[in-house]
Amino acid sequence: EISACLVGSEMCIETVVNYIYRNYASPLTAKSVAAKFQITVPKLQQLLVEQVEFNFEDFLNQIRVNHACELLITTELTVLDVALDVGYNSQKTLTRNFVKLKVMTPSAFRGKFRSKSGRVL
Repeated sequence: EISACLVGSEMCIETVVNYIYRNYASPLTAKSVAAKFQITVPKLQQLLVEQVEFNFEDFLNQIRVNHACELLITTELTVLDVALDVGYNSQKTLTRNFVKLKVMTPSAFRGKFRSKSGRVL
C-alpha cells in the first residue's frame, strides 16, 4: 500500500495525509512518517504545509484535538481516557494542545456542549 513518494507528487501527499488521519492515535513522528514514505523530514514538512497549511506536529495536533472534541461530546470517557484514545500519552499533553487550539480546557469544552441533564445540546 505504501510506496516511495515521488518528489512533488500530489498523489503522494494525499496518501501521507490519509495515513496520518488513519493513524493519528498511534505514536507518529515526522521522522517515522517520512521514513514510511521514503522522503526526508523537510520534504514531508514542505508537502504538508503546501497541502494542509500546517507542519506535521500542528497537523497531527489538529486531528487529535478534533477527535478529542468528538469523544468529549459523545462519550462519558474521562479526559485522561480521551487523551490516551487520541494518541497523547498524558492528560496534560491533551490539555495543553486543547487550550492552544480551542482556548478552553477539555472539561470546559465538554461542559459547554452538554445540557444540565448531561445530554448533548
